[in-house]
Amino acid sequence: LSEPDVRRAVRPLRSTEIDAVYPLVSICRPLVGLEDWRRFALDRMARGPGGRARSGIMAAALPEPTALHGQVFCGVFAYRIDRGLEGDRLIVDEVMAPHVVSLPLLSSLLIEASLGEAQAHACRQVSIAVPWSSDPRSAASALGQACAARGLAAESLRYGKALPPEDTL
Repeated sequence: LSEPDVRRAVRPLRSTEIDAVYPLVSICRPLVGLEDWRRFALDRMARGPGGRARSGIMAAALPEPTALHGQVFCGVFAYRIDRGLEGDRLIVDEVMAPHVVSLPLLSSLLIEASLGEAQAHACRQVSIAVPWSSDPRSAASALGQACAARGLAAESLRYGKALPPEDTL
C-alpha cells in the first residue's frame, strides 16, 4: 500500500459505514460490543445546533473495496471540540490502528487529518490522546513518535480506571 493511496483514504466516516468499521474496533477494543460502538459513533457524528458538528470520526480505508468485504478500514479516530480558556481545542481520542498497514505512515496520516480538522473548525489547539504502551512496536508508540515529529509536545499524564456498572467513585 503506497503513501498516496492511504493519504487519499483518510476521510470522515459516513453513518452508513459504522458497521463496516466494527471489525477494526473489535480488534483494537475487544470489550466494545457492536451496539456500544454504534451508539458511540452516532453520538460523535451528530450535528449540533445550526447543523455544525463539534465532534466526528475520521477513518482510513484501503483504496479499493474488496468483493468479499467491501470497504476495508485500517485506522480510525474520534474527535471532539471543547471550548477552553484559550479557545477551541480539537481533542483526538479513541485512536484505533491495528497492524494492517505501516503504523508510522498511518499515524502520520491520522495526525495530518487531525490538524486539518482543527483548521477546518478554527481551533487554536490540538490534543491527541496517545494510549499507553511499553511495546516500542505498538500503534501507541508509532503514534507518539509521529506526534513528536510533527511538533506536538506531551501536555499531561492522565490516569484511568474501567469501572464495572455497579461501582461508583
